[in-house]
Parts: sequence; structure tokens; C-alpha cells
Amino acid sequence: MLKQLLRIALLAVTLSAVFTLSIHAMYAASLAAVTDSLPDRGVAPELTNTVWLNTPKPLRLADLRGQVVVLDFWTVNCYNCEHTIPYLRDLYARLNGKGVQIIGVHFPEFGYERELQTVTDYAKQWAIQYPIAIDNDAVTWNAYEMHAWPAFEIVDKFGHRRFRLIGEGGDQAIEAAVQSLLAEPYTMPKQPDTLSFF
Repeated sequence: MLKQLLRIALLAVTLSAVFTLSIHAMYAASLAAVTDSLPDRGVAPELTNTVWLNTPKPLRLADLRGQVVVLDFWTVNCYNCEHTIPYLRDLYARLNGKGVQIIGVHFPEFGYERELQTVTDYAKQWAIQYPIAIDNDAVTWNAYEMHAWPAFEIVDKFGHRRFRLIGEGGDQAIEAAVQSLLAEPYTMPKQPDTLSFF
């Protein structure tokens, strides 16, 4: 009887291990698919927003060359956006100043979300420390052809669009894309020689 119980227990452990390895293999394959499919979709539209939170001056992609930039398109009254905040806060805590810049782009759905104080209070409530561009006029929203919240666009070190995701639940895909783009080599583009006539 004891031998039978031991065999059953051993079988259960073996099946559990095989199942776990299968899950890990599927996860690794899906992440590999993400990192292998980061096509260059061209130069990212510049950020022209003038009102910002959590930064002393407006940020421009041209000034962020050499960094991977994660653009998070969100709005205050979006329940799905709230689900992405813990991951983004963690990503910011781990990689801010280490080659990754997160920028929240707040485009309002409802009128009261246009109020700067509403967004400021929300950012404090959720302890959001990364910079937030206020996009009430939808210039950035339209430039990136967004249609839903939350949405993410990841820009590589050269300022090119490399990854896009609409909706929540893509933390692992975002992480894989960020890590892959972070690992890509970067050299400053050579500036053209200036001619001097003197």
C-alpha cells in the first residue's frame, strides 16, 4: 500500500514538473516572439505637449536619444489604465536613469478629466512619479493614431517606433520589448562636419 502511494505521489510530482516546464516553454516562446518581432515602424512623432507633471520642463524625444522610451496613453477615469499603474511604477523604479524613460500621455475621455488638478490629484493618489504629458488637445494621441486606453508605444534609442500594444495585461510583453531594445547597441549619429571659411 505504501509503495502504491509513493508511486502515485511520484507520478503526481512528475506530471506537475512536466506541466510547469510546458508552461515555461510556452511563456518563453511567446516572449521570444515579442522580442523577435520589433519591426522598425519609422521615426516616432515628436512630443509637443507644453503642460507636464512630474518634470521641471517638457520632454522631447529628440533629447532622449540613447534611451528606450515607453509612452503610456491613459486617462483618469479608465479602470483598465489603473491595472497597468503598478507595473509601470515598478518599471520606473527599476530602470529610470538606467536607459529607460517612461512618459504618461494623459488624453481625457470626459470633460472633468481635462482639469489639471484632477490629473495631479490622481497622480498623487497612485504615487505616479514618472513624467506625464497633458494632451487635452489630442495632438500626441492623434499623432500616434490611438483609439483606446490604455495603449503603449515603445520608442527605441534612435527615436523609432518599435512596439505597440493596446489594452491591459501586456506587462510581460512590454518588459520583453523594453529589455530587448535596451540590449540593442547605440552609437550617437555622427554630426555633419561644419565648413569653415576662416
